[in-house]
Amino acid sequence: EYPDVGGHPITWYQATPNGSCFFISVDAAMRKLKNAHTGHSEGAKQLRRDVVEYIPNFVKTSNPNALAFEMADILPSDILPSDIDASAGITKELLSAYQAYMSQDSSWAGQIEVTIAAKLIKRPILIYKLNSPQDRGNIYWYDKRNTQNFTGEYSQFGNDEPIILGHINSSVHSGHGTHYI
Repeated sequence: EYPDVGGHPITWYQATPNGSCFFISVDAAMRKLKNAHTGHSEGAKQLRRDVVEYIPNFVKTSNPNALAFEMADILPSDILPSDIDASAGITKELLSAYQAYMSQDSSWAGQIEVTIAAKLIKRPILIYKLNSPQDRGNIYWYDKRNTQNFTGEYSQFGNDEPIILGHINSSVHSGHGTHYI
């Protein structure tokens, strides 16, 4: 559905839909690999470790109340401690449970991880929802710029070469959760 970005041709490459697809896809894009579907590279594993390690720093500079609800929403009920109330904000227990969960290879990346990854690699990440033709793509910036919609102008990135990912909703990609390519 998206044959080009700002007039530049684009080809989508599949990553294994196993919970690590975001990290595999970002690592593959950074290294310009076309066969990312072959499995977990050490680069993808290291990116996950770096992102998880950075979460406490990210929490300090963000809206902790909104992040607490996002973390609690992502954590499976069998991992989320029953005494944690997201309305109380980010507690040590919630942060610890979230980091432990996100450390697992099978845990899917959410907006927190996308934003942190952009910061760590110092490149914008452009994500298209591939099951939503009206979606123009969202840009996650590595600096103080907020997430914004892609205008279709490649010049919007200036000298920053973006990482471009497709995002497939679980309703389209049956049998798996949300998936990045």
